[in-house]
Amino acid sequence: MKATQKQIDEWKQKHGNVFLVQTETGLTAYLFDPMSKLVIVKALMAALEKGTFEFVETFLSNCWIAGDEEIKKDDKIKAGLWDQVKDIIDIPEHSVEFSNDKAVITVEGKSITLKIATRQEIKYAEDRNKAGKPLDSQIYLLEKIANADELASWKLDTRLYVGLLTAIDKVKARVHVSIKKL
Repeated sequence: MKATQKQIDEWKQKHGNVFLVQTETGLTAYLFDPMSKLVIVKALMAALEKGTFEFVETFLSNCWIAGDEEIKKDDKIKAGLWDQVKDIIDIPEHSVEFSNDKAVITVEGKSITLKIATRQEIKYAEDRNKAGKPLDSQIYLLEKIANADELASWKLDTRLYVGLLTAIDKVKARVHVSIKKL
């Protein structure tokens, strides 16, 4: 399947980044960026725990726009996609700085100040995530330790929000501790 530039432009308007998959046999598919939707990032993280093929299949089923359906069915193609797809998941790097009872997380120049999570807040977040879904405990913890208005602006950019969520575990501790085998 060959899309027209007009179709591609419409897809970009609707989905943001669009990726073209091409096989050596001439099959093509068009997929949108999974980092545009938190629910897809969470589904991909859950699938990654199950294995390579589950991850690629989740990516294809959740991000598919159009293309040759054979791509979804052929295990050789899915195996070839693995190396490409895992690089598309672009979680931005972050930094965390502590001062007294606060932590400042910075992701690509955007910062948010959080209070240090207490044991009770951590337990609350973990208890709310009974299904053990990826990133849900971090989301629930953020609700407890962040200013709601400030947090709302982070949710507008899924990529930066995912970067923030991956940094949350560092806000659970106030003292840096290391452990090494002797």
